[in-house]
Amino acid sequence: MTLSNEPQPTEGLWQRFRNQPVGRQWGAWIVAAIAVIAVFPAPDEASKTTNTKPTPAATATEPPTVTEPPTITKQASVAAVAKHAPPPPPAVAVRKSPRRILNYRLVKVHAKVQSANLNELVIAARTPTGGLEGPSTGDLNDKAGEIFEAIYRAAGYGRNSVIVFKGGLYDSSTGADEPNARTGVYRMSSQQANAIKWQNEDRLLLIEWKNYREYGHPALKQDEGGLFG
Repeated sequence: MTLSNEPQPTEGLWQRFRNQPVGRQWGAWIVAAIAVIAVFPAPDEASKTTNTKPTPAATATEPPTVTEPPTITKQASVAAVAKHAPPPPPAVAVRKSPRRILNYRLVKVHAKVQSANLNELVIAARTPTGGLEGPSTGDLNDKAGEIFEAIYRAAGYGRNSVIVFKGGLYDSSTGADEPNARTGVYRMSSQQANAIKWQNEDRLLLIEWKNYREYGHPALKQDEGGLFG
């Protein structure tokens, strides 16, 4: 064996790797792969690392102030409504119509309106019963005076009026009642009514109501009554 001081040629790394057994070669490949993965991360992780922005520190901000509506009590709401409500209208006295007043007064004297127009008022009334001998002209006069007072004094009517009395008679030949037979008709014009002081009771007592009679049935007892008989 010859010794020489000259340096021996060095084998390349690749040649030496190839000269290793197969098992060592696979181990070296695995180690190299692990080293590459450790140095160079996967694309997804690299993108996450690259694109991830630093999270800014959370700034502690106070929530917005919410102004709650003022609590309105029942008394305050009622007072507010009462303050802005319009004042109530003034009380108006309800006045009954003259026709209603007239009907009311006529009922009290047992009479009713038969017909009415612009110029004349016709009143229907039953013939007064009278005494034992039946109705008399004086009974009709007194009843006509009561009805005239109801028309002109109480109701304030100011036009012509006619009072028609019916009934209270019977047929002497048959004894049958005659409920629709006229027994008396009284008439007063508006001029005559306006000439009477209806609110003066003393003057009303002096009036002879027979002066306003247009018709009296002959079967009536002729007794005018009144102050002057």
